[in-house]
Amino acid sequence: MIYRISLLFFASFTLLTNLTAQDCPRAEDPVTLMSPTMVGNGSPGSCTQTALQTAITAGGHIQCNCGTNAVLNITTPLMITADVVIDGGGLTLNGNHTSRIIQKDVAVDLTVQHMRFINGRAPNTGSTFTDCGGAILARGNEAILKVIQCTFEDNSTTRLNADDIAGGAVYVFGQDKGIFSD
Repeated sequence: MIYRISLLFFASFTLLTNLTAQDCPRAEDPVTLMSPTMVGNGSPGSCTQTALQTAITAGGHIQCNCGTNAVLNITTPLMITADVVIDGGGLTLNGNHTSRIIQKDVAVDLTVQHMRFINGRAPNTGSTFTDCGGAILARGNEAILKVIQCTFEDNSTTRLNADDIAGGAVYVFGQDKGIFSD
């Protein structure tokens, strides 16, 4: 009996390893920005958390122009309260192991693309609704989270021994859709 299961697993694994890009199309293409709000003027110092949060609060499409290899240190979560598309243009958002990077409100859509999220850390508030998602917390209904061509490194939760504390990088709960695409 164990021998048959092993062969079945091996056959399935072999089929999966022979897949091509045509067999696994991209889940979602990057969004083409329409009249985006620009954050930054091409230099790393021109991109601040305040400038990015101001653009996010206004909603719509946002293009970050922060220069090559720019890192923006996040000290408190960027709060998403309106539908927004953020194209980081290669920007790295760094939570410095002390802050979640993005917290999305209920009933709003968020798309992030061309970004890197590092060192995000979910807080330890004692609430299973907020102690998840070190880089991104997306919860609530009637909303969509799209993550396109982004990377996540060294993000974590604070509490590890409670019910439903999860999503070191991203926690999606109760959304209509959570789409992750390369």
